[in-house]
Amino acid sequence: MAGGKLIVTKYNDVTLSIMMNRAGKALRINAQKDSEKSLIGNIYAGNVCNVVDGINGAFVEIEGGKMGFLRLDGKKNPIFLNEMRNPGKLRQGDIILVQAETDPQKMKEAGLSAEISIPGKYAVLVSGLNDVKISAKIQDKKEELARVIKEKLEKDQNDPDAKETDSKGAGTRGFGFIIRTRAAKVGVEKITADADVLKSIWEDILAQGRAGKKGLLFEAPDVFIKDMLEADESECTEVVTDDGDAFVKIKKYLEKYYPEDLKKIRMYNDTRAPFRSVIALEKIVSDAMSKKINLRSGGFLIIEPTEAMMVIDVNSGKSISGKHSGTDFLKINLEAAREVARQIQLRNLSGMILVDFISMKEKTDNDMLMANLKEYLKDDPMKAKVVDMTALGIVEITRKKVRRPLYEIMYI
Repeated sequence: MAGGKLIVTKYNDVTLSIMMNRAGKALRINAQKDSEKSLIGNIYAGNVCNVVDGINGAFVEIEGGKMGFLRLDGKKNPIFLNEMRNPGKLRQGDIILVQAETDPQKMKEAGLSAEISIPGKYAVLVSGLNDVKISAKIQDKKEELARVIKEKLEKDQNDPDAKETDSKGAGTRGFGFIIRTRAAKVGVEKITADADVLKSIWEDILAQGRAGKKGLLFEAPDVFIKDMLEADESECTEVVTDDGDAFVKIKKYLEKYYPEDLKKIRMYNDTRAPFRSVIALEKIVSDAMSKKINLRSGGFLIIEPTEAMMVIDVNSGKSISGKHSGTDFLKINLEAAREVARQIQLRNLSGMILVDFISMKEKTDNDMLMANLKEYLKDDPMKAKVVDMTALGIVEITRKKVRRPLYEIMYI
């Protein structure tokens, strides 16, 4: 097979979504507890319960007493679904369109956004954008793509029905598209077809909200379907599962939105060899949860979570005995940087991550280490950011916290 595959399987009470490369090495693992389905991506008609000016936010009931927190930054105006008693300003009792950005975490409510985004295979529909933004990595058909999508947007915006606000004062349907990097390898017609799919989903959401439906208006797909949509075409050429429920969900989703991809899914049903043995599931999970990661050079990483951050310590181990040089330390640090970037994706580490590299005296060595680390992190779909390096060689990395890290889902 030319590319990698997405593996979907059960591990105790957890559904694992494992992206593997063509050599069978796990690149990313996302997990979903059967009893704790993620809220991320869900879209609600939310009831504003309390607006707190002191923290510039509002507490919004999203469904059945569940609360979320909406930060009010003035940049993302909410779409009102009931009559606006005070146009432009949020008040208790307002019904607005919100989307879950983060899951509830410990003592925190789910994080909400008034900017709605609906991802597809090649495009993302964004409310209020009224424009087309195209990935910088798409060059060969950028102008044609921008023209075609903008013409589609202008046609939609000029539709009298699209401009209408209902008698309750609900907002307009203004939206735009972000064209994803993976669209670089497909024709314009596939991208515009994807935009049409997203537009129909958006219109259905608005129709439900304007009809007075409260609570959940759109349920985001399961984590394994999200992984399938977000993977690059060459990265994921097949989806294999031994779980009947997951197979049915993927099949129904593809039949509804992307029937051309039905040929990619495969149900594993060979009774002679258990699926978990074929893919070495126990080793995959063990490696992704291990505190110690050995490096080929003889060095190793120690990965430890703390209450406030994730700490990764780089050790020289047996790679250096007796006399050593800056070249030895640089070699270990460069190998460690590549593995750190891999482990961040594999384990879904997020928030503040501190990496304690081996101290090096030469500025050129430290510059090379930082440049390589930034390059390795470029492949991360969550866009991890290298902040700085201290004089002791400690590097701070920040990564948006969306889903809970793997270790929390598996063992907490």
